[in-house]
Amino acid sequence: MRKMDKPTVSIFIPCYNSAQFLEKTINSIINQTFSDWELVLVDDGSTDKTKKMIRDWTKKDKRIKGVFHDKNYGVAKALNTGLKNTRGKYVLFIGSDDLLEPKALEVCIEILEKENANAVTFDVELIDENDKSLNIKLSEFFDNELPQTVKSIDLFEELIIGKFLHTAVIKKDIIENYKIVFEEKLKHLNDFLFFLDVAAVTKFFYVPQPLYKYRRHSKNLSLDTKGYFKDYEIFRELIRKKYSYKIKEVLNKKKNLLEKAQVFESELYSSLKNSSFLLAGMGFGGELFFKNFCQKYNLFPAFVMDKNKDRLEEICKSYDLLGKVLSSKEIEKLPSHLFVVVTVRKKSVQKEIKNMFFEKAFYNIVSIPEFYWSFLMLQELVGNGYN
Repeated sequence: MRKMDKPTVSIFIPCYNSAQFLEKTINSIINQTFSDWELVLVDDGSTDKTKKMIRDWTKKDKRIKGVFHDKNYGVAKALNTGLKNTRGKYVLFIGSDDLLEPKALEVCIEILEKENANAVTFDVELIDENDKSLNIKLSEFFDNELPQTVKSIDLFEELIIGKFLHTAVIKKDIIENYKIVFEEKLKHLNDFLFFLDVAAVTKFFYVPQPLYKYRRHSKNLSLDTKGYFKDYEIFRELIRKKYSYKIKEVLNKKKNLLEKAQVFESELYSSLKNSSFLLAGMGFGGELFFKNFCQKYNLFPAFVMDKNKDRLEEICKSYDLLGKVLSSKEIEKLPSHLFVVVTVRKKSVQKEIKNMFFEKAFYNIVSIPEFYWSFLMLQELVGNGYN
C-alpha cells in the first residue's frame, strides 16, 4: 500500500449471515490490479460463520479491517458504520455476495484522478450463485439512454424516475461536505436515496463496461413487495421535502416523456375498458401499475398472475381480487380473447412472459414500455399535478 495511513480508496461491505459467498467477494477485491485500497467488513450480528471469516481475513491481509455490531441492526446501519470507518480519498460499497471485475478500481480511480471527478459509476452484469452470467446488464433498464463511451452525466433526473445503480466510487469529501448518510428508516431503499443525494450535488462519470457482478440467488430473489411499498412511502415524503424544486426541473425536461405516456395510457384505457384482462407480474411494478392505472380508471383485472404464490395471495387479499393464475397449465384454461398486460419492468422477463402467452395462442398482449414506468414513478412523486 502506498500510504498506510490513508489509502486511495476504501471499500466497505455490510455483512449479515454472508458466509456462503463472502470469500469470493473478498477475493475479487484482493485480485484488483489497483492495490492501494482498504476493506472494511461490517458484521451486523451474524449467526453463521461470517464473524470468524472476517477475523481470519484481518489476520491474512493488513488492508482488511473488521467491525462488529452487537446485534442485527439492519443494512443501513451497517452501511453507515462502514462509511464512518473508512479513511480513503474515495469510497465504494459492495454487496457481500457480489464481485468486482479485476480492473474495476484501476479504471475508476484513473477517471476520478484524470477528470478531477467526484463520482464514477459503471454497468453491472447479473450472475447466478455459480458465477454464471445471466446475460442481463443494468444498462438494459435505462432503455439505451446511457452513453456508450466514458462520459459525465446528470444521474439525478434518471434516478428520480425509477432508474437505479448498484454502486459507485465517490470522493469522500463530497459525502462529508454535504453530510450524506444512509437513511436508517429505510430497509430497502436506503442505497437508492444515498445515490440520489449524491446525484443532487454532483454529476457522475459513467463507464459503459460492466465492472461489477451482481449475484442473484435464492436468498435475494424473493422480493419483499410490501416492504418496498412501505419504504417507498417514506422515501417519497423525504424526497418531496428535499427536492421539490429539482423534481419540477425534471418535469420540465421530461415534457415529451409525459406527453408520450399520456397517449399510451389513453390508448391502453381504450383497449381495456370493454375487455377482460389479465395482469402478468404482480411485484413492485405490477402493484404500481394497479394503483396508478387500474384504480385511477376503475378498471379491474379478471385475472392476476405471478410465479410467487405467497405474493399472489397477498395482492389478491389486499385488493379483493379473485382470478389467480400460477402456472402455464392454468393459462390453457383461460379464454384466448383475454387481453394480457405484462406488468414487469425487466425486458428479459417481459419477453419470457409474452412468449409463454404467444405459445398458448394469446395475441392481445402488451408490455408496459419503459417510458410509462418512468411516468408512473413521477406520478407517484407528484400525484396528478404534473400537467
